[in-house]
Amino acid sequence: MLPKEAILEYQAIYKKVFGKDISYAEALEKGMELIKLFQLIYRPIKKEWVNKDIKGGFKNGD
Repeated sequence: MLPKEAILEYQAIYKKVFGKDISYAEALEKGMELIKLFQLIYRPIKKEWVNKDIKGGFKNGD
């Protein structure tokens, strides 16, 4: 469950970006969907990837 403050902030951001108000329930639903999306696509970054990138070892497509 998202904290009330996060849901209210999501409502404000949504209005700013899309120019329309959404209900608290809709903001909660969309916020939870966003969290689920991040959980699906997030993966930790390995230290070796960071070190390789800092040294300029990564190119597009790596």
